[in-house]
Amino acid sequence: MRAGRLMGTLTMVSMYSVSLVPPVYAAEENRQLVDFSIKQNSLAEALLIFARVTGEQIIFPYDITSNYTAAPLSGKLATNEALSILLQDTPFRAYRNPDNTIIIRFDKERARELRLKQEKLERERRREARNIALDSMVRSLDEQKPAVEKKLLEELVITGSQLKRRELTTANPLSIVDAEMISTTGTVNVENALNRYPQVIPGLTAHSNNPGNGTVTVDLRGLGPVRTLVLVNGRRYAPSDEDGVVDLNAIPTILLEQVEIVTGGTSAVYGSDAISGVVNFVLKDDFNGFLVDAQQKVSSQGDADKANWDMVYGQEIGQGRGNFFFHIGYLERESLLQESRDFSTFALTDYYIEPGSVDEKYGFGIPLSPDEGGIPGLVRSGSSAIPDTLIYDVSGSGPYPGLSTFTPEGEIKTYDRLTDAYNYAPANYLQVPQKRWMITFGGDYDLSESANVYLQSIYVHNRVDTELAPTPAFIGDVTVPVENPFLSDQAKLALQGIDWYGTGTLMQARDSMGALLFDLNGNPVQARQALSLVYDGQGNVVGSEPLWNDDGTPVAVVGVPDEMTSGRLLFESDGKALIPFLARRFVEIGPRRQENDRDTFNVVLGTDIKFSDHLSLLAHYNFSNYSHNEFSVNDISSTRLRHALDIEMVNGKYVCADEAARDDGCFPVNIFGQGNVTGAAADYISIDVLSKTKYQRHVASLALSGNIAKAPLEDMKYLIGVDWRRESLRRSIDDYLSSDDSLGFNQSQNLSGAYDVVSLFGEFSIPLLAQMSGGQQLEVSGAFRFSEFSTSSSAVSFAGGIFWKPTKNLSFRGQFQRAVRAPSISELYTATYENFLPASDPCADSFYDVYGDIDTLCETTGVPIGQTGKFSPVSSQVRSVYGGNPNLEEEHSNTFTLGAVFEPDFIENFQVTLDYYNINIYDMIDVLAGGTSNVLELCYSGSDPNNPYCNAIHRLDGGNIDYVEAQLTNQGKAKTSGLDAQMFFYTELGGGLMSNNDSLDIYFQGSFVFDYKLQAANGLVGYDCAGYFGLHCGDPHPRFRFTQMTTWNTGPMSLTVRWRYLSGVRTGSQLSGIDPADLAVPALSAEHYFDLYLKYHIGENVTLRGGVDNLFNNQPTPVGESQQQANTFPNFYDVLGPYMYFGVEARF
Repeated sequence: MRAGRLMGTLTMVSMYSVSLVPPVYAAEENRQLVDFSIKQNSLAEALLIFARVTGEQIIFPYDITSNYTAAPLSGKLATNEALSILLQDTPFRAYRNPDNTIIIRFDKERARELRLKQEKLERERRREARNIALDSMVRSLDEQKPAVEKKLLEELVITGSQLKRRELTTANPLSIVDAEMISTTGTVNVENALNRYPQVIPGLTAHSNNPGNGTVTVDLRGLGPVRTLVLVNGRRYAPSDEDGVVDLNAIPTILLEQVEIVTGGTSAVYGSDAISGVVNFVLKDDFNGFLVDAQQKVSSQGDADKANWDMVYGQEIGQGRGNFFFHIGYLERESLLQESRDFSTFALTDYYIEPGSVDEKYGFGIPLSPDEGGIPGLVRSGSSAIPDTLIYDVSGSGPYPGLSTFTPEGEIKTYDRLTDAYNYAPANYLQVPQKRWMITFGGDYDLSESANVYLQSIYVHNRVDTELAPTPAFIGDVTVPVENPFLSDQAKLALQGIDWYGTGTLMQARDSMGALLFDLNGNPVQARQALSLVYDGQGNVVGSEPLWNDDGTPVAVVGVPDEMTSGRLLFESDGKALIPFLARRFVEIGPRRQENDRDTFNVVLGTDIKFSDHLSLLAHYNFSNYSHNEFSVNDISSTRLRHALDIEMVNGKYVCADEAARDDGCFPVNIFGQGNVTGAAADYISIDVLSKTKYQRHVASLALSGNIAKAPLEDMKYLIGVDWRRESLRRSIDDYLSSDDSLGFNQSQNLSGAYDVVSLFGEFSIPLLAQMSGGQQLEVSGAFRFSEFSTSSSAVSFAGGIFWKPTKNLSFRGQFQRAVRAPSISELYTATYENFLPASDPCADSFYDVYGDIDTLCETTGVPIGQTGKFSPVSSQVRSVYGGNPNLEEEHSNTFTLGAVFEPDFIENFQVTLDYYNINIYDMIDVLAGGTSNVLELCYSGSDPNNPYCNAIHRLDGGNIDYVEAQLTNQGKAKTSGLDAQMFFYTELGGGLMSNNDSLDIYFQGSFVFDYKLQAANGLVGYDCAGYFGLHCGDPHPRFRFTQMTTWNTGPMSLTVRWRYLSGVRTGSQLSGIDPADLAVPALSAEHYFDLYLKYHIGENVTLRGGVDNLFNNQPTPVGESQQQANTFPNFYDVLGPYMYFGVEARF
């Protein structure tokens, strides 16, 4: 007997798959023979007789199997051989559970084979009868089909529990995306199919470049990928980043049987991370023969190619007692730059434009201030880091007087922000390139009639690159020689002025009263920071004057001070200028690129042992190893750039002034004007940095599963068990990145950490009212898990549910779940690092009146007495310190769901489900208060200087903020609720194009969001982002989304039309009270996407398929400041235009 596995189960439940040919054990004495005498009858009646004769317990859909005829059966046969004969002319297979229950299940592949076989037979008989109409001896499978495939599939799915269940009899809402639905998307990577379903807010996708890290993720309900647990065959899959999130690139699409989506917290069943829900990828494991599949996709513009091929081989072994399969596949996706599409060619931002000036092709208008009649609109944007180099003034607010920017010849030219800003958009990827190799191997084997072992292993090598515009260098206090060989005389004169007040020796600096110069806080300062104070007749300070002229030259003289030079600066020039701040785009070096090489390996070894009809042992070991090499190229070292700019004359030749740098290969660099960076200089200042990450996960699980046969708990099902999991992570960072010397990529730190968790868990279901002839049924269920983490306190999660079916047509289900998410290794152990973020100091002069009288609070937090509101911030950005927190605790969530299923008699083959969900998350892990600005607001809007927000603020002696601690904490909250709906309908059309009876399948799945509320911390305003995007909300959160599919089946051909709907969204700025009339893009309109899919069977073994996504070329609406990237949300809206594909599948 061949052993198989119903992959919809979420434990290692062994199923004995009854083969369609008589199976034989090696040992004949193991066969128990039964005397059968069953006449030809309906399959339903034949199965009832079989059960009575053998004493077997069989679960099957009586109404559906009544439509099929079973073969007659007589003589002494083994039960498995007898059942095989009964099913041999039907599209059903049988599976035996550990509790010895036999389940009869519809098999799509068998149905297809039978249909093709019968069609072939019918054609042959027609030819033999010389076109005389045949008798109705052979019934067309097309005439027997009414919604069987969908119904039976639903009845056998149990994701959300480790107990055997049906989808429509579970307490929690569960949605299924089967292999046929996935194939209609022409998907190469599985996220393409998932993101079209309303429960999913797209995470990272093939269009995620910046932000993006080369992975693709799934995000249920928009609560974050870290809160969605991803399983493969009901078990945890290999992590693909520091937070343990799974990369969907590492899941073999060709092997997918179906994807099961469970809403809400299910950590009582699966453990930590299942806060918003579970996505379970169920893989096929019963291949027999050879399968080859290939597909090509391309946009209507002939770009953005995707191609893949897969080969699968499977075979029975041990005289049918086992099966193994092997799969190898390759995928390649071409890159696409943003310049390839009009909407993303230019960087756009919000401003005011001349009415009627919008460019219809690119979406931007001509800038015009509102005072001159401008209206809100999009304008071309860009970066001040330009290839010509821009020198900023001391305040950092604009170009330096007398310098500004440069021509390639080193001459000074004026900088115009509207025309000279660098357009960084074209060089960014709109579709990131990918190359992926995948190898899968698996199998199972019956050691005996009561013991089975199985193996699953997957290896994936995945290469995905991201690309950004060339490195922008923003650096301050840069030393260059006044007599710079790369500059004109005019520019050298300006540098001389900088030299006088910047790096020259300060001989004397006194104000008009003869006192030494101080800043406004009373501290002696460098000359370039000083102000000359103006006094009244009584000696009181009444104002200040700058100590340099508008042209950039200081108000200074060189020489010996006397009474005529009081209030003037006196210097001795050293011939070097300290440039306050410069910005430069290094186009000569090329675009920045991150090459992400990931290797993912997962292996599962398990066994199922049946002790009796009522007790089984389930055990497995699950090992995952993930390694990631991130190679960042065309970066620039800040230290090397400074060395290459600080040059001097040696032996008649300009060289780097630092001798050690010269020994290291330093070569003078000319940044003044585009195209002036030589190859030697580029080789010195450019760097390639490497980061390595290795993540390992070990899981061991042992459980007892069974049922109680005696009253009063008769038919109660239970499962109790224990599991152990260990997570370990090590990340090594290049010194350039860890020291923040990299100008092109964000600073990162080395990371190392691990934790263990041991859990005790259990589940039960009790039928209070057994299935009755009227269809009545009542069942209660529950789950419990106690987990002990090595890094934190223990955690408890639990669930309770009820299923009630008062009639055969109507049923109700409801569940409450308490779930947890433990902090990841990254969240616990990431070392502190710095970032500079825009923020306003409420104690400084510009913002003093925002929170009222806060003098005492400011002074308590470090401002000198009497100086509140009297000093200016040194920058518009505040130094913020981020990092992990080993004291983090678990996140918690409460989920409540309530649903109904309606299958009326008056509409044949119709089914509709409605499910309400309500998810509340507490103690969400996020940076303190959600960020630096919120920390300042929560401190100074209150009155307690000892609250955690005030304690996070650190000031210098003069009062300015030194830094703000914003490490991770458990403070955030989130809440979302809504209503999901599904509808299935099947009808026969009578007659047809290529068959005697065409049919129509109609499917609908939609979700309406009631609310989606986010609150970073107590005391902060929370925002309901349902129906909004951008400020406060991030990605769009449409209130209503649906996917509707209509499939016409006619003989060997099927045609599917899919309608995808996204309701309109408004910008989150309106949540802060901003008038929509003052916004450039106040809203994004609803989108209706239509896709087309065609499949055609050629003979019994070859299937052709093709289709087009976004049939009517919907283009995204350009967005300015609220965009995610590419002037839109490319993970959410279609950005490629019509996308065509063609594929072929062959079986041997």
